[in-house]
Order: sequence, then structure tokens, then C-alpha cells
Amino acid sequence: MASLFRAYNRILNAHPFKTQVVSTGTIMLFSDIFAQQVVDRRGWKGHDFARTCRQALIGFFLVGPTLTVWYRTVDRVFKGAPKIALLKKVAADQLLFAPPFIALFFTVNGVLTGMPPKHIKEILSKNYIPTLITNYKIWPAVQMFNFYLVPLYYRVLVAQVVAVFWNTYLIWKAHDHPHLESDPEVAIVSD
Repeated sequence: MASLFRAYNRILNAHPFKTQVVSTGTIMLFSDIFAQQVVDRRGWKGHDFARTCRQALIGFFLVGPTLTVWYRTVDRVFKGAPKIALLKKVAADQLLFAPPFIALFFTVNGVLTGMPPKHIKEILSKNYIPTLITNYKIWPAVQMFNFYLVPLYYRVLVAQVVAVFWNTYLIWKAHDHPHLESDPEVAIVSD
């Protein structure tokens, strides 16, 4: 395990942005597999591989780049006394980043799934507030640990390790729309 961490560290130091993005996409891929196999109990015959690919793409092209840039920005903007800077970072993360990012995740997921805007709005109406509340129960403590104790280049990885469970929850909430599947206007792609 130590040699694996050293190898990861070498790659991270050589290519921090790419490594954080690839790590995030890979973790999102496994989060969807976990969601389908453990939470939904679909089995491999019922596994929606297109959905798993979509979640990986969201990780590679949305979540990974966004988190990497966000953590760098927060670290650059909020300086000063360590405890005050920590509180500012967590407040910014939870008040400025989390609310729009959750909405963006649901929206992008809906678009990639092939939902019309009307149904994306329904998913947001149903799931946005409960997801944001759940976010506030988990992420402030995680981010306090992350911003205070974890070096900048490892923050995305630490957040994504916790996010295996968070991503599973988000993916589950994003695909929690059985009433829409019977609607003839909805063209949900292999969901």
C-alpha cells in the first residue's frame, strides 16, 4: 500500500490537475457501480453500463476539474489566521459552492440521460432541498478536516474518498424518478 501511495504521489506531483481529474472520474465510476450493485441490487445482468459511463464522464469533465480549481481558488483567496481562514473556507464551500454545484450535477445528469427540461426541473424540485440538507450534515465536518489538515494537492482525493458514499447518494437521488419512466415524453437513455 505504501508503494502505491508513493507512486500516486509521484504522479500527483508531476501532473496535479490531470491526476486529480482522473482520480475523481475513476471514483465516480466506482460510485455508480456501488450504487447500482449495492444500493439498487441490480446484479450485473441489470447493470446499466451507459449510466456508469455517464457518471464517469461527469467525474472526468465536471466534478474533477471543478473541484480542483475550487480548492486552489479557496486556498488562494482565504488567507490569514488559520482558524479564521478555515471557517471562511468552509463557509464559502458550503454557501457559495455546494448549492449551485448540486443543482448543476442534477441538471447535467438529466441532460446526459436525455430528459427534457420539464423533467429535470421536476427532479430538482423533488431532490434539491433534501440533497442540500444531507450535504450540510456531512460536508462541513469533512471540509473542516480537509481544509485544516490536508495539503492542497490531496484535498480532491480526500474529498473523493468520502464522496464514494456521497456520489452514491447523489447518483441514487439523480436516478430516483420512477414516475417519469412511464411518461411518454421522457426519453431516458438506458435508465
